[in-house]
Amino acid sequence: MALFAQALINGITDGVFLAMMALGITLVFGVARFPNVAHGDFLTVGAYGAYWCTTLLHLSLPLAAIGGTVLSIAAGLLAYALVFRKISNKPI
Repeated sequence: MALFAQALINGITDGVFLAMMALGITLVFGVARFPNVAHGDFLTVGAYGAYWCTTLLHLSLPLAAIGGTVLSIAAGLLAYALVFRKISNKPI
């Protein structure tokens, strides 16, 4: 029974991540009319950030999740400042 509950929680968590990524891609393309497919990259940067926070800094899981989120937001803002702002005003 415990394995079923763990599998159910893992499935819901994976589904939430996929739904959030799909929603982000849809919103960006619907508003900006610019296909940004870097959502997976930013999710990966955040996941690595959370991993580094737990292994290198020995933080608890909630603090590591906050650290990964902050790192992912910083990567997104940096990508926007360096790349997306410059090409978003150009015609497709």
